[in-house]
Formats: sequence, structure tokens, C-alpha cells
Amino acid sequence: MIPVRPSAEGRAAVIGLGVRGRAAARALAAGGMAVSGWDEDADARAVAARAGVVVEDPTSRDWGDLAALVIDDVGRLDAPDSGPDNGPVALARVTGTPVVTELNLFARALTGARGAHAALVVGGDSAGAAAELASFCLSRCGLDVRLGGAGIALFDAAPLRAGSITLIAASAHECAAAPDLHAHALLVLAGAAISAHDLEALAARISGPVLLDMDAPDAGARLAALRRGGVDRTRLIACSGRMVLGEGVCLLGGQLHDARPGAPRRPLGVAGPGLEALPPGLIAGAAALALALGAEPDTLEAALAACPGAAGWGMPLQSLGAVKVIDFGGAQSPKAALASLSGAAPTWWIADAGVEADDLPAALPGALRGVILPESDARTARRLAPRVACRQADSLEDALARGLHAAALTGENARLLYAPSTRCGPEERLARSQVFAAALEKLTGLIRKGHAA
Repeated sequence: MIPVRPSAEGRAAVIGLGVRGRAAARALAAGGMAVSGWDEDADARAVAARAGVVVEDPTSRDWGDLAALVIDDVGRLDAPDSGPDNGPVALARVTGTPVVTELNLFARALTGARGAHAALVVGGDSAGAAAELASFCLSRCGLDVRLGGAGIALFDAAPLRAGSITLIAASAHECAAAPDLHAHALLVLAGAAISAHDLEALAARISGPVLLDMDAPDAGARLAALRRGGVDRTRLIACSGRMVLGEGVCLLGGQLHDARPGAPRRPLGVAGPGLEALPPGLIAGAAALALALGAEPDTLEAALAACPGAAGWGMPLQSLGAVKVIDFGGAQSPKAALASLSGAAPTWWIADAGVEADDLPAALPGALRGVILPESDARTARRLAPRVACRQADSLEDALARGLHAAALTGENARLLYAPSTRCGPEERLARSQVFAAALEKLTGLIRKGHAA
């Protein structure tokens, strides 16, 4: 646990008691601050209470001694004050109580840990996979590494110390909401949804290397924003998974070429079953980040070969005809799963059997054609029916078959999204992905044998 104390006086209230909220509450308590937590979900409150969190409705008592309102989701900052679970944030605005995010808290902890560093990875759904890959490689290289973001609580880690590096997968919105977080390094992937203005502001808070995925369509505009943010040529590292770079790091033909000034000219072999589902640009960026943070080339090469993979981060797993099968087992909520649906390709979603209609966003993506439950659950099906078409299956294999059949009938490019959408840690996410991959392999094996029906 990383202890933290955002204020010398008063108490803190945590809103949202999922993985990150519970960890933040425990970190505040470890820092010596009086803290309570609240969640609209009764099950989340029960789990938090068992973890030792004092559960208390923040609107039920006086706010005179409240020094900080900690939120588990930066999206609460943009939610309407009249929303069903946004009352405390609205009240904080009225009373002038600081509203603090997980990154704001971590910035305070980082400031108090002399010699500790943080590296930000910004890149939409792919940020978690890149951070996890870089973290694995740095650990194999003997560095003191911590990992957070993308469903992994930042404070559920060993205390920060001199020489430690915390890799944080974050959205541009999360970074913008934490202007007090000054990181040592930054990796901006092609999938990052970040404006030139926000990138310029973020770059100004980075003291060390800044890595830019040059495969992004607007890479030129991003490069200009970084330069306006004070990133000079000595700190900028260009990355690519599809083109040769005169200076920078690129991945071509299964080999990683490091053309940075002073770097060894021997290309590194990049192979291993754990990397097969990851885009080349993501691998190049994660490997370049590891090198920039101190990984030795030879050890990095061995680490890449041994990487168990970053399955479950919304990466295309396989294409069957015109249907793209996507594994997003790492989605921490239905809203996160559906937020990954960009574009108009018709999509069928294999969800958790216990998903609730209230967990869905107010506006469903237009591409969503239906939900498939991998277990027979008439109650859930009835509750979802007013919002979206819902089918029940007898097993995960049956859900896959039904989803593929429905997608194929559209006669156009379509998607089948596997996203149970319940909070989980990295171990459970990998287990989910392995089960899903095995079910998919079993089904495709039957198709190859001519048993499509």
C-alpha cells in the first residue's frame, strides 16, 4: 500500500468503492487521515466494509471538517449535478471542497517520495496493454516497477522509494484533470484521444523522455504540440511499427531497430506468443519506453520473448470472414466496454450474465445490435430487453456461435465483442482471456472441419 495524505487537517470522503476507490480509501487511512467511503451500489459498500473501509453516506453529515472529496472516476467531473450518483460532487462545488482524482492523490504521494518516478502511457484502450508490456520488461530487467491505471489501482502497490518507477495507463482526460502530476516520461500511442492543446500542456509537465507513436494519422500535429510544450530533440523519441525512422525506435520484420544517438546498432529480435495479438506500433512504443527508462537491450530481448501477453485489452483476436472478434476481457464496467465501440460496424456484445440495465450508459452506441448472455438468465434478459435486444446462450461456446451467426447474417463487416465488464485484476483478466481464446479455438476448429452449423 502507498500511503498518502492530501491535507494536514480535516478528513476525506471517497465516492465510488470499486478497486480504485477502495485502494484510495485505504491509502488515505495509511497516511493518517480520517476517511470514509460511499458507493450507490450496496455490494460495493459491503466489499469495502470487509476491506476495512468506514462506509458512510457523505450527505448524511456536516461537511465542516471535509478537506477533500475523492472520486474514483474522472467522468464524475463531467456528469450532470442532477445525476443519480453525482450528488456529493455537486455539493462539493457548492461548498468549495476540493474534488480529487486518483491521479491527484498519486501526485501528492510522488512529491513526498524523493527519487521516485512516474511514466504516463496515454493511448485509449491500448494504454493498459502498453503499460503492462513495458512493466513486465522493466521488471525482467531488474528495475523496481509498479503498475497502475486501466483497472489496476495505483495505490495497491509497495510504497514508493528512490529509484522506483510507476507506469500509469491514463486517458487524456485523466491527465488534464491532474495538472499537479509531474511525470518523468510520457508515451503517446496512436490511439490516444488527445487534442494538440492538451498534449502541449501535458508535455510541459514531463521532465524526461517523451515518446511519440508516429503511426498516428495526426503525428505531425502532435509533434508540433510537443515542441511547443518544450520537448526538444534530445528528449523526443519517435516510435513506429510500420516505417523506418532515421532517429527513434521502429519494429519491422520482427526486429526492433533502435536508431537513437548512442544506442547499440544491433537489432533486437521481437518474438513470442504473448505478442501475437498486439499491434506492432504498441510493441515498439512499449519497448522504446522500457529502453528509455533503463532496460538493457539484451535483457529486453529476452523479456519480450517471455512476455505472457496483454490479452483482454480490446485487441482484435481473430477475423472470421467479415466478422472481427475482439477480446476486451479487461473492461472494468459495461460503460467502459461500450465506450470502446467506435465506428459504425454492427456489433454484438457477449456480456456477463449479471449485467444490469442500470449499468449501461444513458445513450447506447448506434453500432450495438444486441447483447448475448453466456448463461441462461431470464431475469437479466427481461431487464435488458427495453434497452437492447438480448439473447441467452447455454455456454460461452454457444454465445460465440450465436454471435458469429448473427454477425455473419448482416452481410457486411461486423464485430463480436467479448467483454464480461466486471471489475477484475490482471490475473483474472488473463484467465478470462485464456478461457475465451480456448472457446474460440474450439469453435473455429469445428468450422474448419465443415461443421459450421
